[in-house]
Amino acid sequence: MDPDPGSEQIAPSRNPVSRTAEYLAVLARRAYVEMTRSDTFVVTTLALIVGMLAGVGSFLFHLLLEGTGDLLHTATGGWGAWPSLVLLPVIGVLAALGLIRLFARHDHSHGTSAVIESVAFHAGRLAAWPMLTKVVAAAVFIGSGGSAGPEDPSVQLGGVAGSVVGGALRLSARRRRTLVASGVAGAVAAAFNAPIAGVFFAFEVVVGEMNAALFPPVVLASVAASAMSRWLMGNTPAFQIPSYGLASAAAELPMYAVLGICTAVIGVAFKRLIFSFEDAMTRFRIPRIGAGVAAALTVGAVGLWLPEILGVGYSTVGSVIGGEVTDPVHLMLLLAAKLVLTAMCISAAGIGGTFAPSLYLGAMTGALIGLVAHTLFNETPAAAYALVGMGGVLSATVRAPITSVLLLFEITNDYRIILPIMLCVAVSNSIARWLSPESVYTERLARNGIRLRDGFDQNLMERITVADAMTTEFEAVAAEAGIRTALDILQRRLLHGLPVLRDDRLVGIVTEGDIATAMENGIPEDIPVLMIATTNMLTAFSDQTLHDVIPLFAMRDVRQIPVVKRDNPTHLIGMLRRADIMRSYNLRIVRRMEQDTPVG
Repeated sequence: MDPDPGSEQIAPSRNPVSRTAEYLAVLARRAYVEMTRSDTFVVTTLALIVGMLAGVGSFLFHLLLEGTGDLLHTATGGWGAWPSLVLLPVIGVLAALGLIRLFARHDHSHGTSAVIESVAFHAGRLAAWPMLTKVVAAAVFIGSGGSAGPEDPSVQLGGVAGSVVGGALRLSARRRRTLVASGVAGAVAAAFNAPIAGVFFAFEVVVGEMNAALFPPVVLASVAASAMSRWLMGNTPAFQIPSYGLASAAAELPMYAVLGICTAVIGVAFKRLIFSFEDAMTRFRIPRIGAGVAAALTVGAVGLWLPEILGVGYSTVGSVIGGEVTDPVHLMLLLAAKLVLTAMCISAAGIGGTFAPSLYLGAMTGALIGLVAHTLFNETPAAAYALVGMGGVLSATVRAPITSVLLLFEITNDYRIILPIMLCVAVSNSIARWLSPESVYTERLARNGIRLRDGFDQNLMERITVADAMTTEFEAVAAEAGIRTALDILQRRLLHGLPVLRDDRLVGIVTEGDIATAMENGIPEDIPVLMIATTNMLTAFSDQTLHDVIPLFAMRDVRQIPVVKRDNPTHLIGMLRRADIMRSYNLRIVRRMEQDTPVG
């Protein structure tokens, strides 16, 4: 057995240089051992690797997408312009569905929704082979002209990279979730050359909450993926955008608010169309291959007159935000065709994403509103509204407002248009939530009985009562006890707050912050603790569900809530802490996973 590096001794030497070198070598070995034992070091190092894999995966996916398109165009080149344009998407969807039939027949997961579910319930485990098959199928379909987005397949690649690395090293569930989130951040960062937006997409969409512990590895993965993407594909922005500004804030900001309302309607309509087509397929028992061929034929036929709707459509978006497309009738046709045909393709084929189509729809919506604004305010280029509209529809569709703002900021690299972007995204996100609470990703989960809020499954939280989660063994302090007594209990038991009792009746709650403030103000330590305690308390009842009680924690940003009897609000029966909620929730998740795991 190798000796412990921490007990390593430096051999005596007469040469000072040798002794110094030996000393430095021992220090280096000790530092290495300590670092490799550190959870933070291991996770951040692996996140860096996952980010690089996500960057390479995004690059390979785009090569496959472009190569498939070139190959199919070459193969059908002798058919003539009309037949090849109409039938090319049909060939693509048949090839894509054939791949899924051969290699992922029993996998019913869908894109980013599957990644979200894996992080929330399955410890970041993703079925690598079926998901990779669907990524290749998406590249074939989109490359042939199918109307769908390439970013969701890239997100799948990033998530699979994190899951595979975590599984190969037999990491804990927490570490694997971190790596999956890191892979997602890297995928978005590489797709748009936007590392900041990648970080916040991972938190807003996949994790469901801002988590300080996850921040370093996710940021490192995003930076690594973006750097790898720039090295492989060049340091060019996703779109070439002219410099736009805000000519008159008082006159234009109301128009950007109107744009926010319009983009919210478009985003919600887009989401509802997708699931309406899926419901129709189920209701009328239309086989996927039949629906896929019908959608592909429709796309090809419409593409004869509107070739801008084929494929991803980023070149068309670039033309619109560059001010090259200004005909309102043409813009309305592009908006309507892309809205309907993308919903058809995604629902029929079951592959491809909504990220890029949302940007497309936002650009068309914004350009139309911009034409009106330009008529009213000659100083404002209509194309500026197209740029802002991209963020509005994206936020309404995926419900990631911070990502939407930061993505456009990174794309433009121009601070002057940040106010319109923030206003439009805020209005759009608020209206969209009012019209339809779920995003395009969580709607799919909700239809399977899973309703997520801030990383929690609300359906599950509605089945856990406060009595199931609360702590019945708790410390308390008498109302007449001094401040010093309460502080000693808090420090000895490592607590943040104590209920205050008088004659076994709950009369208040005192926290470390209350005591610290009192001492800073020179209040004597023997003053009764009730004098500084909070007496207007939030309380919970044992028969309430965690779904009902969780908002109370956010209402005053408290760490624990007293649980009292419903017929006697001063009779304390327990304390409900944030840690109790997490423990009870995780226990239920484990039990559900055990029930879902097949025997044998």
